Amino acid sequence: MCPAPAGTFVKEDFIRLWSNASQWPNSRVPQLGDNVTLNGNWTVLLDVDPNPLNYFIIDGTIIADDTRDVKIIANSIHIRAGNLTVGKASAGFVHTFTIQINGAKTDNGYYIDPLIAGNKYMVVTGSLNLYGIAPETVTTYLTETAFKGDT
Repeated sequence: MCPAPAGTFVKEDFIRLWSNASQWPNSRVPQLGDNVTLNGNWTVLLDVDPNPLNYFIIDGTIIADDTRDVKIIANSIHIRAGNLTVGKASAGFVHTFTIQINGAKTDNGYYIDPLIAGNKYMVVTGSLNLYGIAPETVTTYLTETAFKGDT
């Protein structure tokens, strides 16, 4: 298991907006290809889709805005000591939520723990909370060929 970041977190008493540059270090919203570590003291509402990121480490809380479709693109995501929440148990997310992991086959690798390494990954050692509307039809794929008369 990956170690938690050092120190303790004390949550701020307000919610930051991803789009608000004044709430980011150096008054700059993360840009295309940045490495981002979300502060463990922060709660951030994804009021806009983040620019595609390189590494995205979540020690704080990220909440998907349920007034629109939301998409997160990164080469690697580690929900380390924080959480990513989409919807609520009492009210499922009614829009589309997408996580897209990018990267080339030849990208540098990263050791997640002594036994697991990869160059494109999503690791959850914090919590990932996804609440949505159950689909009417669920598609599944066969693992074997089905012949006429099979059940």
